[in-house]
Amino acid sequence: MNEMNLNKIALNTKETCEYLGINRSLLDSFRKNGLIRAIKTGRYFIYPISELNRFINQNIGNEITKEGIVYERY
Repeated sequence: MNEMNLNKIALNTKETCEYLGINRSLLDSFRKNGLIRAIKTGRYFIYPISELNRFINQNIGNEITKEGIVYERY
């Protein structure tokens, strides 16, 4: 995550993938299954950093499949 992104309140798809350390396919799957909420702007999605942090904090210790099924690991 570069310094410019630290001042943003939302990230584009590529930045979001980097922020979460996942690929685009998995991000799209999470969005489609309602695990991560996004804002659609035209044909693109933006992801509020607060939403990404919520997703991370809510799923600490869980394993999430591409289908959106959450398994508690601890």
